[in-house]
Amino acid sequence: MPLDTISAPARAELVALSVEIASATADRDAALQAVERFERPAAEVQIARAEYAASKHAYDVQVVSWYEGGCIGDRPEVPVELLRLEHQIGDLTRNLGAVESRLEAARSVLDEQNRDLGALAARKQSATYRVIVEACREHLQRRCVPAMIASLMELSIPEALAVELQGIGVRDPEALSAARAIEQMVVETRQRVAVRADQHQARAFMSALAEDPQAQLPAPHQGDIEIVELEPRTIKPLEDYSRFINRGEPEAAEPEPFVPALSDPMPGDPVPGPVFGPMPDETLPPWLDSAGSGFRPPLIGH
Repeated sequence: MPLDTISAPARAELVALSVEIASATADRDAALQAVERFERPAAEVQIARAEYAASKHAYDVQVVSWYEGGCIGDRPEVPVELLRLEHQIGDLTRNLGAVESRLEAARSVLDEQNRDLGALAARKQSATYRVIVEACREHLQRRCVPAMIASLMELSIPEALAVELQGIGVRDPEALSAARAIEQMVVETRQRVAVRADQHQARAFMSALAEDPQAQLPAPHQGDIEIVELEPRTIKPLEDYSRFINRGEPEAAEPEPFVPALSDPMPGDPVPGPVFGPMPDETLPPWLDSAGSGFRPPLIGH
C-alpha cells in the first residue's frame, strides 16, 4: 500500500454520527421537558398533600384538647390555610387526571428517544475505535516506516562489514572472528534500547477524539520520551530440575542370596569311548555294516 494513500471511512462516519447524535440529543431534551411539564401536576399534588397533612395535624391537636377540656367554649375554627389546601388539592387532582394520558404518551416518546440515542452512541463508540486504528495505521505508514528505514540503513553499514569479513574469513580465521563479534554487537544493540509508551498522549488523543472527530495523533515530544536500557537476551542452558523430584528415602542395597557350591555327582565320563559311536565290544548288524557284503534293506513300496 503506498504511503500517501490512506483511507479514512471511519472518520467520515464518526463525523456524520456526531451530527446525528447532536440532533438526537436535542430531540431527547425536548421530550424530557415535555415529560417534566406533564409530571408537574403530580408533584404539586404531593407538595400540597404534605402541607395539608401538617396543617391538619396541628388542627387535630386543637380539637383533641378542646374535647379533653370538656368542650368548654366554642369549637376550634377550621384554619383558612387548611381550607385553601383542601381546595388546591382538589383542583390539582382534577388537573392530574386531565394530563395523565398525555403524560404516558410523553414518556413513550422519551423512551424511544433514549433508545435511538443509545444506539447512536454505540455506533459512535465503534466508529471511534476504528478511527483510532486508522489513525495508528496512518501514523505507522507516514512517520514510523521512514524512521525505521533510516534506522535500518544505519544498521546496514556494520552488517555489510560483517558480511565482507565473513568472505575474508575463508582464508583468515581472525576475520571470521571479527565478523561474529560485529554480528553480536548488532544483535545486542537492537535488544538493548527500548522506549516506554507514553500513556498520557494516548489518553489525551482519545479525549480529544471524543470531542472533535477530526483530532489527529500528537507528535511525540523528545523531552517526554523515556528511554530504557535493557539487558540483551541470551540463551541460557536449561536448568536441571530433577533435584526437585521426590524419590523417597534411599534404600540400602539388599545382599545377594548365598548359593552353596554343589559337588558334581558324576565327575568322570561313565561311558568310555565316543558319545555317538558304537558301544565297545558290540558288532553292527549286517545291514548297517558298511564294510560287509553290501546288503541293503528293501525300499518300502518297491
